[in-house]
Amino acid sequence: MKEMHCSVAYHKTPYGKLAAFATGVDKGQFNNPVQFPSPPIPQPDFEKHISNYETSYKAYKNGGIGQKGQFLLDKAALISDLDAFAVSTDEAAAGDPDIIILGGFVPTDGTDTKSVIPETPVTSLSRGTATGVLLAESNVVAGAQNYGCILCLKPFSIATVIDKSGQLTLGPSDFFSKLDLTKARKKTFVGLIAGTIYYVYFYATNAAGVSQLSKVESIMCA
Repeated sequence: MKEMHCSVAYHKTPYGKLAAFATGVDKGQFNNPVQFPSPPIPQPDFEKHISNYETSYKAYKNGGIGQKGQFLLDKAALISDLDAFAVSTDEAAAGDPDIIILGGFVPTDGTDTKSVIPETPVTSLSRGTATGVLLAESNVVAGAQNYGCILCLKPFSIATVIDKSGQLTLGPSDFFSKLDLTKARKKTFVGLIAGTIYYVYFYATNAAGVSQLSKVESIMCA
């Protein structure tokens, strides 16, 4: 018998229906503590991400391209939450489709290839043609569905890691400058300071989890 698991088709759910799907997951996960005793994300945090997504989607729908950046950030945050719940639901269900449905997800028929955590990306950097612009790119990582990128003013301390739940744990002196949470492998950072050295990390995600941070790369902005 083929093992069933959570379908990740929600990655392609129409924008206007994603919040409703996430609300169903919210109810399934937090109204059934026997089946799901240890949700990977606290309910207030998850519901805040759902609300943020609904707000930014309406703003994007009504306001156009100028609202797209925040919408994409909120969408990425919500998808990341759903991915975490999908992984924990698979573990709780152990192939039982009834538990998958109870958790708010749709069971596959077992024909999908189950995701594995992506390998660590490799980062490359270059200067843009305009002042204050840097271009960052990850290699293609097998199975990755999204690529996150972190721009810093200094390299992370040795204490900075991504743990098994996908949470980034910072060291005592780490300092972010910019984040790009859109799914694309190629990132463009603008408004940077000429003559400043920036440090860049990539990570890759899919329904199974989050890769480790790439080896840091640095470049001086022109």
